[in-house]
Amino acid sequence: MTNDNHFEEKRWQELAERAFSREIPQHSEFLTLAEQEELARLSRSLPSGFFLDGGYESAERKVACFGEPEWFTGEERPIVCLEISPVSERFSEPLAHRDCLGALMSLGIRRGLTGDILTAGNRAYVFCLRSAADYLTENLREIRHTSIRCRLTEEIPEEALPRPEEAEIVVSSPRLDSLISAVFKLSRNESAVLIERELVLINGAAVLKTDFHPQEGAIVSVRGKGRFLFSGIQSETKKGRLRAIIKLYK
Repeated sequence: MTNDNHFEEKRWQELAERAFSREIPQHSEFLTLAEQEELARLSRSLPSGFFLDGGYESAERKVACFGEPEWFTGEERPIVCLEISPVSERFSEPLAHRDCLGALMSLGIRRGLTGDILTAGNRAYVFCLRSAADYLTENLREIRHTSIRCRLTEEIPEEALPRPEEAEIVVSSPRLDSLISAVFKLSRNESAVLIERELVLINGAAVLKTDFHPQEGAIVSVRGKGRFLFSGIQSETKKGRLRAIIKLYK
């Protein structure tokens, strides 16, 4: 266990104990998929229950809310959404996720204060902690060459929300390298190189074994390629190959 992991576990314990003893809502910063898995592993040792909230249904980065769900309503909900829009539509350009994240980090804030970033044309939607919203609204003024403004919003257009497409792939086995090859149309050797270079993450954690078998529901991210959710093996073909179901995030 690294020192960082130990610190996070101690912090989660403190938040849970405070929520339990004082009966007031407590929450973490935004957690990666790997951190969410680690928190789930510790859940039985926590004195209070918790749930995860990322601001929208299929969010990747989520906040752990300790206490009863009814405690986290209205102004007590720790997450808000900022709409980023151009000051001038005429001189605007499409906003990319990478550029938005770079602009946010250039303000010197911790990554844990912000969650997912959704984009749609020349607008972006940033989920962040309520405590950071005012600072971001006042200080985020430009992304790449586009002057922008920020405002709180509760409406996110449909085109900004990620919609994974379900698909069937045929593989020789549920090995990680086999799945990646079928999904992204790569050779097994190319998939193996990506894994060896730590460019493949499962639920936010790097996996270095090409023969690793992801569990159903695992989110596999391949840097530079995309990500998909592995829904499991559906059936076997007459030739002994396997039909797997995945949900590919576009």
